[in-house]
Amino acid sequence: MDFHNYDYLNLKNHCNELRDTVFYGLDIPCSIGLAPTKTLAKVAYCTTIFLVSGI
Repeated sequence: MDFHNYDYLNLKNHCNELRDTVFYGLDIPCSIGLAPTKTLAKVAYCTTIFLVSGI
């Protein structure tokens, strides 16, 4: 997702809320990679894949 010009100022908190919504709504643990570029976000996601519900 592209968050440029996004009104929500704290993206980490937004991602935490999104992760919690998925976990508590569907009982599926997930990880979110948050970075300035798509490639870095994929790297961040891959490093958290071994953690349970990482950001």
